[in-house]
Amino acid sequence: MAHQYPQDGKKDYSLRNAYNPPTAPLPYEDYPAAAPHGFYGQPAPHQSYAQTPSSARILHIYHEGMMSRYSRIVDCDKRTPLYMVEVHCISRPHVIVRSASNPDTLVGTAKFRKISLGIDVVVHGHPITLEPRGIFKSGHKYRSPAANGAQRYWKSEGVFSGGDMICLDENEMPVARFDVSNWSVRKKGKLELVGHGVTENGLGMDETVMAGVALMELRKRRNGNSGGVDGG
Repeated sequence: MAHQYPQDGKKDYSLRNAYNPPTAPLPYEDYPAAAPHGFYGQPAPHQSYAQTPSSARILHIYHEGMMSRYSRIVDCDKRTPLYMVEVHCISRPHVIVRSASNPDTLVGTAKFRKISLGIDVVVHGHPITLEPRGIFKSGHKYRSPAANGAQRYWKSEGVFSGGDMICLDENEMPVARFDVSNWSVRKKGKLELVGHGVTENGLGMDETVMAGVALMELRKRRNGNSGGVDGG
């Protein structure tokens, strides 16, 4: 997909025009229907996606409850669970992501460092270090195992972005975007996947989800909101 530039010469990082909407409209749901047996119930199997690099896949993130440390990440249909997220305020690892189709399958973990703003992430056994980009640059950078060590970096979309972040590759092309739902009680936000290799189920998607979730949790903690009750 050719990257478009506005007339003022600044790069346009918006993913809004990259969406391929579903062929049939889906009913609006502020919160997905509960799984048959609760949070750990067996969801529907993953859909098979045959997508081009120009297509986007939008994942939605919901709280399991206002005081719960669990969140659920569902697919673009707002119904099919893909990931389960568990957050701990004190005990390590601080963020645990599991497969929704098999809760025994660990996707990844994240540990926040006590002094620096770095995050130690492991995705399917691959260690990833999310490091601050520098004193005068916002966001974090890391080397992507799914992209053969190519650099990725997440940054804020602007001073008035409301917490939204965008992930860019080493050529400053959009990979993903985290859109925070500041005015929703149950919905935490949505993660828009658009880069090549991240829109289909696999290491690239798992890595991007893990990094995005960890960075947003770090931002919440820096803002003084631990985001859930720690159970141990």
